[in-house]
Amino acid sequence: MKLFVLLLAAVAAVSADTGRRNYTGIDALRAERPSIIARGIIGTRIVGGNPGDIFDIPYILALIEEDFGFLWQICGAVIISPTRALTAAHCTEWFPDYPLFVRGGSTNSEQGGQLVTVASLVDHPAYDPYTLDNDISVLRLAEPLNVALPGMSAIGMPTQGAGTAVGTMARVSGWGALYEGHPGTEFLRYVYVPVISNAECNVLNGGGITPGMICAGFPEGGRDACQGDSGGPLTAGNQVIGIVSWGWGCARPNLPGVYARLFILFVAVATISADTDIRSYTGLDALIAERTSVSTRANISNRIVGGNPGIIEDIPYILAMIASYPDGTFSHFCGAAIISATRALTAAHCTGVYALDRMYVRAGSINTQQGGQLVRIANFFNHPAFDRYTLNNDISVLHLEESLNLALPGISTIGMPIQGAGTAAGTMARVAGWGALYEGHIGHENLRYVMVPIITNAQCSTSYYGQITAGMICAGYSEGGRNSCERDSGGPLTSGNLVIGIVSWAEGCARPNLPGVYARVAHYRNWIDTNM
Repeated sequence: MKLFVLLLAAVAAVSADTGRRNYTGIDALRAERPSIIARGIIGTRIVGGNPGDIFDIPYILALIEEDFGFLWQICGAVIISPTRALTAAHCTEWFPDYPLFVRGGSTNSEQGGQLVTVASLVDHPAYDPYTLDNDISVLRLAEPLNVALPGMSAIGMPTQGAGTAVGTMARVSGWGALYEGHPGTEFLRYVYVPVISNAECNVLNGGGITPGMICAGFPEGGRDACQGDSGGPLTAGNQVIGIVSWGWGCARPNLPGVYARLFILFVAVATISADTDIRSYTGLDALIAERTSVSTRANISNRIVGGNPGIIEDIPYILAMIASYPDGTFSHFCGAAIISATRALTAAHCTGVYALDRMYVRAGSINTQQGGQLVRIANFFNHPAFDRYTLNNDISVLHLEESLNLALPGISTIGMPIQGAGTAAGTMARVAGWGALYEGHIGHENLRYVMVPIITNAQCSTSYYGQITAGMICAGYSEGGRNSCERDSGGPLTSGNLVIGIVSWAEGCARPNLPGVYARVAHYRNWIDTNM
């Protein structure tokens, strides 16, 4: 029974008296929901706003739920690619028991435009249904939205760590209530609201505001989002900066609306979105997605940012991980490092995407498509504590089907540091691979490398809002411009004759003050030895 199971802590205060709820009506969402009346109250619209034109707000979607054969608009969502959308995590709690759909390209939530099934979704791994922190979810659609139509297009997202100035006028859109308790109509509306500081918002809301939230609203009230707007976009310029989450009542004086802030490091977005810049270096998006098209494979076969052409005799320990296709072609998807004739290290997020009988490594060649020695991967062992959302413990040991020919000049092993060994900040380390020259670049198949300085985990954690663990090591220039990028994942970060890191993730590619993050090999040496 679902009745109020999650109504604990602050959210336990939800009642007809307090009026505190998320914008879908946390009361309705948390209660048992077979009744048409509850859905009718949810499916309403913006307070104090104006009629919206889908051609001006083409990135908005109506999130629709099927219940007993009826379709009900329960929330909003925002298009970030033809097959991906963002919404509030609290909007998805009943999926898949209740199927979800999105309607794009129409001001009317009940008809017109394009109706597409939600195939799957990923809520933020740290989503808290009680405090509504990290209230964000990524929807994967069963078929692409037709973004060629004038009423449907994706919207951009801010970079990691980007702020929005207090006083910025932001637009919130949706099909929510005209006022508290109002059963509105099915037509889109929007309103402009000023962004306020988290400090002020925290005082006004009596606490509960976290760095993962952003607030907006007028001190006098009268204009804001309301029930049914949850999951919809808060936008500034051409970027979505927030997702409608919760508030006390609707547009009340000195009680601003609260939104999930988009700059939070959401690796789950990386696992779903093919277009977002918030992603691991391989683009977990591409690895997770179905990869049947040649164009998709081409789009992610890229290389090192700000580096130099590599010579395999100078980097003989590197491997290209490639996948075979029925037409006899191969697609490079990650790197790896040779640690014995039959063993290699890579990133855990690189494994398990393709069937094992399609996975190979190519050694002894600067070219991913030809030359050297091609060997099938027999098995792999991911770290048992690997977390695909935070990318902690992002390391795997590959077992090869046959031995690499270490007698060749372009193939040899590299050493590993002892368990717990450190690498001094400022040490220049080499990262190599076949990744992108810059974000979004279509690279080619030849090896490159770049030298980058090691930075402390403390400094790196500041850049990434506390996401850096003891199992990670960071490197990069404060000014950016040189680092690893898409398709470098799994490749080696080396210092001297030791592999000290495995390319794992970052925000963007070689951006200022956003270093590359690597799995720290010394942290896992004992585990590696047991899986040799």
